[in-house]
Amino acid sequence: QSARGVHSSARAGGGNGLGSRLRKALRLSENLCLGSQLSMNFGSGLTKFDLDDGSGTIVKTCPFGASNPDGKIHFECLPSGMWNLTQQDCYDCPELREKFTYLKGETRDIILRPGAEGDVYHEECAFFDGEHHHRYKKGRLSFACIKKKWEHVGTTCSDTNCREGHVTLDFYGDVGKVHYDVPGANHVAHLPCPKKCPNPDGHVSLKCGDIPEGKEVGTYSFLSQTCQACNPTNLTLTLEEAHKRSIQLPAAELHEEEERSCVFDDGEKVYAKGKVIYKCFEGGWKLWNSTCRDWVCPDQTAVIKMEYTVGGQAMTGQSRLHLKAAMNGTHEYPCPEGALDPDGKVTFDCFSDTTWRINTVNCGNGIQVHEAALQDDSDSDGGGGDDDKNGGGD
Repeated sequence: QSARGVHSSARAGGGNGLGSRLRKALRLSENLCLGSQLSMNFGSGLTKFDLDDGSGTIVKTCPFGASNPDGKIHFECLPSGMWNLTQQDCYDCPELREKFTYLKGETRDIILRPGAEGDVYHEECAFFDGEHHHRYKKGRLSFACIKKKWEHVGTTCSDTNCREGHVTLDFYGDVGKVHYDVPGANHVAHLPCPKKCPNPDGHVSLKCGDIPEGKEVGTYSFLSQTCQACNPTNLTLTLEEAHKRSIQLPAAELHEEEERSCVFDDGEKVYAKGKVIYKCFEGGWKLWNSTCRDWVCPDQTAVIKMEYTVGGQAMTGQSRLHLKAAMNGTHEYPCPEGALDPDGKVTFDCFSDTTWRINTVNCGNGIQVHEAALQDDSDSDGGGGDDDKNGGGD
């Protein structure tokens, strides 16, 4: 029992008296135990119990200082003639004596007295490694009485504000979770970047926070990292408020770019030209440019200055033609209003370099194009898009 170092002594009477008691016990077919004195520790040092001659069970009250002073102790007389402790509720967890091993082979003896469920005891951080004694500047060892036994529930021993330990950081993507051994530090701890990161020569910084009131040491929190400016990200890009596609972006360094095709709606919408470009900024991945389109030459307005002869007199005029976005080739437009030939045509060529050039003008006899200039329409960009993030981080 937790009553360690149980001592007993029988109080023997005269020979005739003992013989009389034994004969009486035999007649009653009961075990007989001689009077004894037992010394037990129930949490406040050794307590002596005087047990008289008798048989069966003797019930005693828990001693003062026990975890449960209102509890009871039951002693039973064994066939051997000795009193035996069979039941007690003076405490829940028995006395504990063990050797506790800490980091680097440091050990110390732990002695915990009996305790009640929920009791917590603390021991100082003083250890011996076989050659040197080491008393840590901060922290303690903690033990709790849980389910009838003492459990080690915490260690905060440290010579720094934040103690050495372990942390797992998630870099997402191919790198995933990385486990680190973190050294003790008073302010900032630096850890190397994983070799598979975009910047393997960078580092992760953990900040040692202020020690909270009632605590012995502080805790680390994430401060910064230079391993990757952008985390792997999953998002949905929408073009023209109708067509969608999923975008998966990897981890990246600052200013890195990623290109994606103009295939949308699970392949049902494939733009004829262009691409989607994302760029890594300090705040994460951003849509940098989208040139997805079903045309080569954009919407533009052609400003045409023409010369023609009316009644032998040279005349000049200026007209505007709206050119719709189109693929490569020659495209025909009606002559401007007021032309000599209202049914005439003007043709423009769309070249693969996305430029328009005037080809022919058939708007009446004698008309010559003096100058043709192009102006961008305000709604001719055709790209643009909105993206919605579906997980991942910036």
